Amino acid sequence: MTEDELLSAIRKRIADPKLRIDMTTVDAPPLYGVAAPEVLDRAEAQCGVRLPALLRRLYAEVENGGFGPGAGLVGVDGGHTDVDGRTSSALYAELRSQGWPEGLVPLCDWGGGAWSAIDCQDERIVTMDASGPTRTRFTLASWLEAWVSGIDLSAETFEVEDGIMTNPFTKKATAVKRRGRAKGIA
Repeated sequence: MTEDELLSAIRKRIADPKLRIDMTTVDAPPLYGVAAPEVLDRAEAQCGVRLPALLRRLYAEVENGGFGPGAGLVGVDGGHTDVDGRTSSALYAELRSQGWPEGLVPLCDWGGGAWSAIDCQDERIVTMDASGPTRTRFTLASWLEAWVSGIDLSAETFEVEDGIMTNPFTKKATAVKRRGRAKGIA
C-alpha cells in the first residue's frame, strides 16, 4: 500500500465514529482537523526530534490525532490529547522527566500505563509499559496498515494471560483473560 493509499484508507475508516479508535471503554474522539506546518515544527522543537514524514503527513493531511489503535493517536497543539489533557509534545516532556527513553514519541494509550510510541530514528513502533520498552515488528506504516485492515493490534502488541479473579458479587473464583507482557522482536 502506498502512503497515499494508506492515508485514504485511514480517512475512510475514521469517517465512522464507531471505527475511529479500537478502545471500546472510551467514547470516540471528535475530528480535530489538520495541524498547520508551524504547529508541527513547534512540536518537533519541543520534543527535540524530527517527526517521521508519515506521522507529519497524518497530522497535516488527515487529522490532528484522535484516531487509530488503542485510545487513538495523541495529537499536537490543537488536536487530540491524552486523558490528562496533554498533547504529544507535553506528554513526551513529562515522560522524559520520568526516565522515558529519548526519541520515543508516545502515540497511543492502551490503558493501564501501556503506550505505543514511535522511535523517531527508525520509525519502529515500540511498546512502553511497566517492564520498559519493547520493540515491535511494526513500522509506523505497517502498524497503520494493519489497523485499517481490521487487525486487532492489542492482540498483536500484548500476550494474553489466563488468570483467576474473585467475582465481587458472587465471591466465586472466575477464569479471566488479561493483558500480559508486550510482544516484541530481538
